[in-house]
Amino acid sequence: MAQISAGSLHSLFITKDGRVFGCGSNSKGQLGFKSDESNKLVGKPVEIKIAQVAASSEKLNANIISVKGGSLYSMAICRTKPIN
Repeated sequence: MAQISAGSLHSLFITKDGRVFGCGSNSKGQLGFKSDESNKLVGKPVEIKIAQVAASSEKLNANIISVKGGSLYSMAICRTKPIN
């Protein structure tokens, strides 16, 4: 692991290759996807896909450098670079 962060009821992980995983409570979408009865509690880490960011007409690739978990939210800090 490159970084671990804990929220109140969920945890986030960045791997050495920059992928983001999370597990724990997803009751309010803390793990980055819509919650329903089958995924309100995620027992094993699942990969959290980070979408490409569009800034005006230029598409950017987001490289995650840090994650933070709060009580009912998660956030990521990223570096962006143009996709050629």
